[in-house]
Amino acid sequence: MEHEYKVGVFSKILYGLLTGGMIVFFSYLIISKPPHDSSLYVFILIPILVCLCVLINIFKSKVTVTETSITRARLFYSKTLKFDNIKGVRIESKIIIIEPIDVSYSRINISNYDDLAKSEELTKWLREKFTDLDKVDLEKEKEALLNDNSLGYTPEEREAKISKMRQIAVAYNIWGLVMCFILIFVRNSSVSFWTGALYPLLGIAIMRFSNGLIKFVGASQRSLHMGIILGLTMSVINVFILAIAEYEVLSFANAWPIVAGVTVALFILLYSTGINKIKGVAKGQIAAMVVISFLYGFANTIVVNCFFDRSTPTNFTTTVADEYISSGKGAHYHLKLNPWLPGQNIREVDVSEKSYYKTPVGSAVFIYGKKGLLNIPWFDFELDPTPPVPAGLNNGNSPTPR
Repeated sequence: MEHEYKVGVFSKILYGLLTGGMIVFFSYLIISKPPHDSSLYVFILIPILVCLCVLINIFKSKVTVTETSITRARLFYSKTLKFDNIKGVRIESKIIIIEPIDVSYSRINISNYDDLAKSEELTKWLREKFTDLDKVDLEKEKEALLNDNSLGYTPEEREAKISKMRQIAVAYNIWGLVMCFILIFVRNSSVSFWTGALYPLLGIAIMRFSNGLIKFVGASQRSLHMGIILGLTMSVINVFILAIAEYEVLSFANAWPIVAGVTVALFILLYSTGINKIKGVAKGQIAAMVVISFLYGFANTIVVNCFFDRSTPTNFTTTVADEYISSGKGAHYHLKLNPWLPGQNIREVDVSEKSYYKTPVGSAVFIYGKKGLLNIPWFDFELDPTPPVPAGLNNGNSPTPR
């Protein structure tokens, strides 16, 4: 008997509306405002083609179960495994992985299986029919750890050590999350910097001295190793927000070598102390480590350069060339400043709502150029509280005939 599990009606409607809407939107852009450069058509046609593929895949995607095999079919591929060649399954929150006994065969991945109609029936059948590989891995690791003399002299001491490390990992993640949210709403540059700089290093130290029980990421369904990626990431995000929101850098030329050095150093520390070598998660870990290391290197380079800069500022005066308001999770207020240095382009700065409405186009802006502790030039600015005198009052600001 053959059973087919296709994308459910609700998911078809949802994804159909989203992808169809995107196709209509990008098509409208091409029709209403044709690009002057023909090469720009590529950047508009690519998302249209991607959305079209997703839309077709909604109707092509299915899982077929026969009396002897299971098949996963999508738009560009179809994979089949015979039951006698299936080692077991891993059923996670967003994906089902069916692993073969013969490694020459590719495993079957059923991503977003909740979108399938009768997905609970499918997962229940898989659990009853095949070995739960996550459970097997968990039992093997638990047995190995409870016999690891480096964790204690008795099984009870080892189990207590595992429990203690779990509590430390949970506490680290919670404190990282809490500090991030507090410092987003309670702005304090000094606290944001020190937590962003030191909290990830604390995480590395925790991994180093945890006897291998705490890693960068955990996999609770198949491993007793705990992960601290949440707390570590939140602290890095916090200092990154500080760097891009508080400081205006004139040139990043001198910053990139330092950013690269810090990025490589942090990545090496994260990898050497925290890589979790469980099959199927290594690539994702490395990618996350690279991103977090770069954000950490960039943010701390900028903040150290500006926050600890005690150089004497060079004063300039410029004017507001233009202003505008952007939206997206609230209104954001921007001023465009005329160049104050030779060869410089118009600079854009963010200001508060109150400052925005008190600073019309033409207002004076006082610039304080700084050298930077790491020789990365940056500037601070102050808005002139005195509005410009309007033209037409016989004060020299009136337009003159050409």
